[in-house]
Amino acid sequence: MQNNWTNKPLKKFVFLTDILSKMKKFIVKYLFLLLIISSNLLSQNFTATVDRNQISVGETFQVSFSLSNAEGKDFKAPGFKGFSVLSGPNTSQSFQWGTGGSSRTVTYSYILRADMEGKFTIDPASIIVDGKRINSNSITITVVKDGQGEKQKSSEGGSLESQANELIKKNLFIKLSLSKQSVYQGESLVATYKLYVSPTLAGQINISNISYPNLGGFWTQDLIELKNLQYSREIVDGVAYQTAELKKTLLIPQQTGTLKVDDLSVDFVVRLAVQGKKRSRDPFDIFDDPFFRQSYQDFNFTARSGSGNINVKPLPQNQPLEFRGGVGQMQMKAWLDKTTVKANESTTLKVQISGSGNLKLLEPFNLNLPNDLDVYDPKTVDNVSVSASGMSGNKIFEYYLVPRHQGEFRIEPIEFAYFDLNKREYITLRSETLVLRAEKGSETGNVPLISGVTKEDVKYLGQDIRHIKLKDFKLRQKNENFFGSLAFFGLALAPMLLFVAFILIQKRNEKLKGNIALLKTRKAMSLARKRLSLAKKLLNKNLEEEFFEEISRALWGYLSDRLSIPIADLTRDSASKILTERNANQEVIDKILNTIEYCEFARFAPSNEKFSLADVYKNAEESIVELEGKLR
Repeated sequence: MQNNWTNKPLKKFVFLTDILSKMKKFIVKYLFLLLIISSNLLSQNFTATVDRNQISVGETFQVSFSLSNAEGKDFKAPGFKGFSVLSGPNTSQSFQWGTGGSSRTVTYSYILRADMEGKFTIDPASIIVDGKRINSNSITITVVKDGQGEKQKSSEGGSLESQANELIKKNLFIKLSLSKQSVYQGESLVATYKLYVSPTLAGQINISNISYPNLGGFWTQDLIELKNLQYSREIVDGVAYQTAELKKTLLIPQQTGTLKVDDLSVDFVVRLAVQGKKRSRDPFDIFDDPFFRQSYQDFNFTARSGSGNINVKPLPQNQPLEFRGGVGQMQMKAWLDKTTVKANESTTLKVQISGSGNLKLLEPFNLNLPNDLDVYDPKTVDNVSVSASGMSGNKIFEYYLVPRHQGEFRIEPIEFAYFDLNKREYITLRSETLVLRAEKGSETGNVPLISGVTKEDVKYLGQDIRHIKLKDFKLRQKNENFFGSLAFFGLALAPMLLFVAFILIQKRNEKLKGNIALLKTRKAMSLARKRLSLAKKLLNKNLEEEFFEEISRALWGYLSDRLSIPIADLTRDSASKILTERNANQEVIDKILNTIEYCEFARFAPSNEKFSLADVYKNAEESIVELEGKLR
């Protein structure tokens, strides 16, 4: 009995503990569900904001109504008593992604102008969400008296352009940012021209013209290609902007002192919603609703980035003799691709400069080689990449060496000095001594080397003594009479024949001069060959931009002359159409037009995709020859 009595309280305690545990779980689940519901309700909000709540009479300000994380419809703006609507509603959307998920906000914004002093309340706007109409908060605006504001108000009717210009100026601008303000001569920096657009104007602007800066005194290379603006969100002084880079350029100063980075100018066309004048005071006139009085107007606006100055410091004066303008952190390596060759056969000496710095600006070395070792103009292999952090990679200079007789040739160490930006001092690099062994070659090549003789003369050494003729040959009698021979009559008739040929050629030229189109057609091929010849010289000098320009001129000029169409009226489509009508092969047409397109793309919008200059020249030459054969 005692045991049963003592177990009853224990059972009650267990029972109560179980009940409390279940209640605790229920409360936790209820609170968690309540938290989810409340957070969802809080995330779906409709709020009204202004860029400032105290203004002067005549000043403009922006009011925005933002709906977050919900689909809304039938937006209704409040009445803006005491204010004039200059623009709106301007609709914009923004998306944000984070670790907590994504969010979407739709904003309806207006640009208002204060018409009188006093304290005014902007009533809530409303919108339908999930079948229910919800309201935003109201906003109180204080308008203070200002003489300038009264003056602006009085000129309301005739200052629409100036009002729009002032509005756009506050919401759209360009900034120039420089990665460095002070550099050494030859040290790189980056200039970035960035566009800032308020969400108020997002989607309402178009670029009509860009005036790019003059960057004299700098070696330059663009880092971005302006095709479509890529916007991102950026906060400036507490205000959110949509930003896009218009131009980003790597600069390397080529002279000392204060160098100016010019401004970039952009002409925009901005479309704004303009509120029409009130037509009637009849409360039943449905066409007097602001919706029917709203229209859109385009305004021209020019934004300038402003310029900047760079302090370019000179390099220290104690420059070593081996210094060739290199600035950065670099290494050097030199080697022979073949250390043993036969006399009069070539080998290649390669000198590689790698690392980071102004690698693209380095020029070939002047080598100190033995007199009996011929060296030819070097070939440059550029493996340098350019980015916002500067240049990096390597540049290889290839020298073709030809030993003119057998023996051992010692190539003294090659020295290269550069200015190290980290250590702020000159560093001299030195290669190892290279040894080239030349074995006995052909008979023609194994001739003594004569000083003071050019390479061209050396090629003919050993060939100036002719062999004894072994085959049959004819001899002419020494005193054979010339008078009455075939040669005599040929020379006698030659002047008459030349005169007749001259008359015929003269008449043909006069006929061609009368037909300019025919003359251009006849000379199209010869003019194209001259231009290609000039392009070949630019190719050999590795002048890429000038090379592409000359190839483009040659191809466009050939098509213009061959098809008798002025270059100004010649386009890719018109050229393709006419060539097709003249039964030209489509493969040939595509080849010449694609070559033109690549040249122009390489000139005006260079990218990472590269083709061999030699291949471009070959395609241009082949396409002209093939097309000429089809059009004859």
